[in-house]
Amino acid sequence: MNFEIFDDDFEENKLAFKKEISSFSKNLVKNNLEKEFELFVDENLNCTRNYYIILFALKTTQNILNGESFELAPFNAFSFLPDVTFFQTMCMVCKKFLKKGEELAKYYNIEIEKPNHKQKV
Repeated sequence: MNFEIFDDDFEENKLAFKKEISSFSKNLVKNNLEKEFELFVDENLNCTRNYYIILFALKTTQNILNGESFELAPFNAFSFLPDVTFFQTMCMVCKKFLKKGEELAKYYNIEIEKPNHKQKV
């Protein structure tokens, strides 16, 4: 889906998007990561695509916590067919911040590798 067509109105709606994410995230963010999640949202809520990635990560997590399978939970959260990069990024957000996110990412073989800063060139 081409989200750029909605970016003209993004700044106008950004505060409402942030409030929606904040209220929706209650009880979905892993313990002790609430502040880090808020910082993540502040830094990354800068376009429509990112808004939907965060929103659908939350919706997917809510579906899983409500008993849906890892297979169905993401697709019941989406109101459109996501591209592969969107889906993988959504899973990475779940893995990093949200309850059951590590299990979801493992189910879909999504890995977040930390860069090795000590690696010699």
